[in-house]
Amino acid sequence: MLVKQISLNNWMGHKEISLAFLPGKNLVYGANASGKSSIAKAISFALTGLLPKKTDPRRTDKEMAFVDIIVNFGKKEGDYLLRRQLDKGKKPKTQLFIYDVDELSEALYVGPEAEQFLRERLELSEEIFQRIIYMKEEDVYEFLANPNDAVIKEIDRLIGLEKASRIENELFDLKREVNKQTKFITKQISRTKAGIEVNLGVPPEIKGLKPAKIEKRLNEIENEITDLKKLKDYVEKRDGILEELKTIMIDLGEDEPKELEVKLIERQQTAEKDKETLETKQQKAKEILNNLTSQEKEYKATLTLKKNLVEVILEQKSATAGKGICPTCGREMDPKLTEKVLKNLQEELEKLQGKLEELIDNLKKQKNELKKLNHSIEQVNRRIQYYITQKNAISEKLENLRTCESMIKLFEGKNYPQTINGLEKKLEELNKEERELTKQKGILEGAKAVSEDQINRMKKTEEELKHKEKICDLILETITEAKKKLRLEMTSNVKTVAEEIWEKYKNEHWRIDWDDKFVPTAKPAKAGRVLKAYELSGSERFLILLAIRIAFQKSLEQFNLLIIDEPCQHLDSFNGKLFRDVLTAIEGEAIKQSIIFTYNQDFLESEWDNIVNLSSQ
Repeated sequence: MLVKQISLNNWMGHKEISLAFLPGKNLVYGANASGKSSIAKAISFALTGLLPKKTDPRRTDKEMAFVDIIVNFGKKEGDYLLRRQLDKGKKPKTQLFIYDVDELSEALYVGPEAEQFLRERLELSEEIFQRIIYMKEEDVYEFLANPNDAVIKEIDRLIGLEKASRIENELFDLKREVNKQTKFITKQISRTKAGIEVNLGVPPEIKGLKPAKIEKRLNEIENEITDLKKLKDYVEKRDGILEELKTIMIDLGEDEPKELEVKLIERQQTAEKDKETLETKQQKAKEILNNLTSQEKEYKATLTLKKNLVEVILEQKSATAGKGICPTCGREMDPKLTEKVLKNLQEELEKLQGKLEELIDNLKKQKNELKKLNHSIEQVNRRIQYYITQKNAISEKLENLRTCESMIKLFEGKNYPQTINGLEKKLEELNKEERELTKQKGILEGAKAVSEDQINRMKKTEEELKHKEKICDLILETITEAKKKLRLEMTSNVKTVAEEIWEKYKNEHWRIDWDDKFVPTAKPAKAGRVLKAYELSGSERFLILLAIRIAFQKSLEQFNLLIIDEPCQHLDSFNGKLFRDVLTAIEGEAIKQSIIFTYNQDFLESEWDNIVNLSSQ
């Protein structure tokens, strides 16, 4: 399917506009707030019927609105005009009309019949369009901001595994509840049996207690044990986070974990100042290089001119018995003067040749200096990215640390121990007390309170609960295997496409690689340090995101379209240009039609099949 034209009337910020698209690579360029995203949302609305979540105040609700899009479903089908109509009012009703482009006087299909026709031709759901075809700005930001687990999360999101995960989580919750009930009934059976079979000796510390009070204390102990286990878990997590931060604190020379973010921001700012200094030096080096290049051209031109004069005078000398023509005044020179002029010219040629060689040496040195500056700027950029990534990671750890500390604080009023050893000792004491009270409960209740029939009923309940647990396990195992199989298939496809793109368009000295959790790394072709995910540049991460989308596009046989809204919003100028070059170099069989919306002027410098400039609309 190809999108050939879209026309908007009273849509978001557009009063009236019409744009044409071609097969291949289409660029929609415009400044910020020029309505690029509005057009992307209009394409989405036309093909899926999904309205933007927020109402645009620029659209007047006193008039109807129209989104017309001309699409081609294939050579046999021809062109169709799809019109989405919005009625008047703040909460307008929408309706779809489908026309034959060659006969616009009457709609072929209207309303539900039109929706059914569109679904049959596209073989595409609203969900697939939003996940795979339409790459929104927030999708890009979410991917670039989390390099460590972004790939597998994006794949899971695109194939809809979050639904399976949601069902999985609900099953886990159900299983936990069933398990809790099973443990309770098992404990009740155990307590009942212990109460009957225990030796009838009564410890002095629990003499005089009534069964109701013992049961109350047992429930208190159970609650305390639950609290202590939770507290122990939070203390262990807190200590673990502090241990993880200790290495970073030593590296940054900081004694307080909460100051790590400030320290990293300071280092990032220092690095950015270093970058500004290097860029200034780079600009000066370029200017010097340009001046030297101009001088080289002038010297070479002068040298060529002098050589030509010598050749002319030598020819004249040979033809006129030693006489020549003065190159300055044009008069005839006697042999003696001719020899003198030739000698002066030869000396000037030697001096010029010497200066030219010296100039060429200076050119080489200046080029090497510029190359070093470019390399230094690249290193500073990686350092800045490293500080940003570390800052984000530390922010997450500090947030988790604050959560643990706040949860630990909730238990302060209960006077529980605050160390692992103290908590383990307290748990041991409570377990001992629980055993003694259970024994006494059995002594006091005796066989009178408990019958074999009661135990059998509890056992039957226990078996039913365990059966429910097994059913949950079976369903969970099925879901897990299905997720694993689907994820394996798609990760394999993504890996293949990513490596193909990387080999074609990236530096030949680096190769993309993957760890066992499918986190991307950059591996040197020869020996050297492997770059981790957070060290990859923005364009390199975007290249991987593009590979994911292309891999998924290959699974859509009837629908080969990619729409990207603001791909450079979160990339600097250097990485934006790199991604532009990768995007425009993608071959037609990978993506038959792409529509890119951007404010980045650098994109205009590349080759596109069609450029729509909103600034000139």
